[in-house]
Amino acid sequence: MEMNSNSVRHSCHATGMFLKYTIAFFITLLTALPPGAQAEEKPPHYDEVMEIIRPLEYSGLTFILNPDVTFSVDDSNKTWTLHNAREYGAKGNILLGQGRYGLCAELAFYTYQRIKPLFSDRYLIKFARVMESDFFDSPESNHVILFIVDSPANEVYLLDPSFHTYGLYGQKSDPKKYTFYGAKNSFQTFEKKETDMVFSLDGTLPLLLKKNYLILLTVAPLNGRFDKQNLIFSVIAKRRGSPKGRYLFSLKKQNNAVKILKNHRLSKRLLSREEENLIGNKLLSWAGQLAPGKES
Repeated sequence: MEMNSNSVRHSCHATGMFLKYTIAFFITLLTALPPGAQAEEKPPHYDEVMEIIRPLEYSGLTFILNPDVTFSVDDSNKTWTLHNAREYGAKGNILLGQGRYGLCAELAFYTYQRIKPLFSDRYLIKFARVMESDFFDSPESNHVILFIVDSPANEVYLLDPSFHTYGLYGQKSDPKKYTFYGAKNSFQTFEKKETDMVFSLDGTLPLLLKKNYLILLTVAPLNGRFDKQNLIFSVIAKRRGSPKGRYLFSLKKQNNAVKILKNHRLSKRLLSREEENLIGNKLLSWAGQLAPGKES
């Protein structure tokens, strides 16, 4: 799967970028590592790294609740966009929601910027695209983590800020939990300080991890049409380890008429009333932004 730096396909990082990477020596190094090697050793700078990632929380809710974030559709390219979703500091550092909330790509880049000064030139830190078996279990539903490569010692450490995991690859992190797809040295989406998130119609925006469910936002055509007046917003819950999702609620917009459908039982079980109202009101606001005559 190849994507430009601004598109997203059903991805946990909701950024779309990746794939012209995979360095031959790196793959060789990964496959050569014996599972469970040096099981008693702590990873390098373990305490400092864990202090950085422990407060982090996987969430895309901050993107849709930010009042500066706007929504648009491009019916010709069949994409939808969140404008001004990402923010950066004066020195180019990624700013997380409330200093701790983000999706896997944002959390990985934030962590990379924080830990890089800790590691000497002996180590190479890479952005890796993996399958994570609990929630991101296919190439289309991928997950972004960090690999810290210690070439002289022939070791690779896996660092997953989203799930607070840091250990020798094949040891502390269960080797069955992560499947390696590819890696690269830099992350151009963030290096270029891109603020918008662009999604294809099969893309999703993860909102929350809650009660063993990943809660996602999708935007899709309605009755075969996709434009400002014909689309459907859906909030879906995908259970840990399950390939299928269940609808919590949907907002259908057809010829400027809006209709809301809701799975009351499941919504009540997974979302607080505040969360449901915040998400629902934001989707109503976005639908209103798409009124005839308005720019989108």
